[in-house]
Amino acid sequence: MIEGERVQLRPMQAADTDDVIRMRREPTVLAQLFSAEAPTREEHLRWLERIQVQGDRHEFIIVERGTGRSIGTIGLSNIDPKHRHAQYGILIGEIDARGKGLALEASHLLLAYAFDKL
Repeated sequence: MIEGERVQLRPMQAADTDDVIRMRREPTVLAQLFSAEAPTREEHLRWLERIQVQGDRHEFIIVERGTGRSIGTIGLSNIDPKHRHAQYGILIGEIDARGKGLALEASHLLLAYAFDKL
């Protein structure tokens, strides 16, 4: 778990599937994604299993401190330790969590993790 002042980042697990799918189905989120529709539960679980095996991706759930509510996801993909680069992605799926600086804090935590730990 990566601890921040207002959010925590914890590794994504199979138990997060329903929350992730619900957030990805939010119309304002779906409009920004590369895929035309949110994955099914089975597709998400297969994807999660695949990224855990491949090991070149670190996906986290953004958890709001105090409430313990999952508000989004954040992660690094295509991690290349040799050339020291990766791709970054974030989504805040809970509408009422937007505009409060939580994504910025989560981004700072992820970047610190990337540069200090990876």
